[in-house]
Amino acid sequence: MPEKIDLQPKVLEIVRQKGMVIPRDIVRVLGGDTFIIGAVLTQLREAGQIKVSNTKIGGSPAYYASGQEFRLQGLDKYLNEKDKKAYDLLRHHKVLRDVDQTPLMRVALRQIKDFAKPLEVNLKGQKDIFWKWYMTLNTEAEVLIKKTLNIQEPKKTDGKEEKE
Repeated sequence: MPEKIDLQPKVLEIVRQKGMVIPRDIVRVLGGDTFIIGAVLTQLREAGQIKVSNTKIGGSPAYYASGQEFRLQGLDKYLNEKDKKAYDLLRHHKVLRDVDQTPLMRVALRQIKDFAKPLEVNLKGQKDIFWKWYMTLNTEAEVLIKKTLNIQEPKKTDGKEEKE
């Protein structure tokens, strides 16, 4: 009977070293079959040991380790033209208000799930959707959203809050 080889540790190490890999990249290093490597990557993802992109390289998503999210930006070259425009606009502004965008841009923002994170803002009973660049901190996004909505922060003076 052939010896059973556990590929998970080897595949995990390659993902941690290289980041943003597809099964074919791992096959180049380890040999074997892309179907088997794809199954191992799926097991690692389900175990929470790696993450998977929504952006495809060819027909395959890219796999990466936690803490390598910054490497997602290298996938921008695989975006189509309209999604790349949304990517560039959001990256530049960090936060975009959904209703202020063209219909095409609104669709594109929904397509670039790796980079555009939806934020629902409830203001006076009205729900408003904003898109946050995935690397933007929530505190920074909050400041930018308040600026967009012309909401002023209360000033603190002598321990008391007062509005401008």
